[in-house]
Amino acid sequence: MSDFRSRRTGPGAVEPLFLDGPAGPLFALHRPPDGTRKIAVLWLPPFAEEMNRSRPMAVALGRALAARGIGILLLDPHGTGDSAGDFVAARWEIWREEAVAAIDWLIARGYRRVVPLGLRLGACLALDAAARAPAHVSRVVLWQPVLR
Repeated sequence: MSDFRSRRTGPGAVEPLFLDGPAGPLFALHRPPDGTRKIAVLWLPPFAEEMNRSRPMAVALGRALAARGIGILLLDPHGTGDSAGDFVAARWEIWREEAVAAIDWLIARGYRRVVPLGLRLGACLALDAAARAPAHVSRVVLWQPVLR
């Protein structure tokens, strides 16, 4: 996890930030690419403890993508991680709106296309968000999606 908290500045340096979400501030980590901003991945995490266990892999993925010229935004949905709200107040509709807001944020930062990448339950969220932002989404990656 220390790689995402790097104190380095410039391309590839990690930017911890809070986005304005529909239900309150959303914590996110943005790692811009080493180069021009053309494509960004929006990481949509799995649910509950799977989210915590997948963090090291998400960090490694962000580092690898940035080195290949792809930015990444790791999002803590409402009621999870360091975002506002209590877990019991989390709702699918809120998470979906937050994912779309994150896509909009990436586009506003100069990325031309966004690839939502969802792990487990996050895969369902990636599909739902992509359907609401088709002009900016070039493809969707589903990693071990929850099918039932």
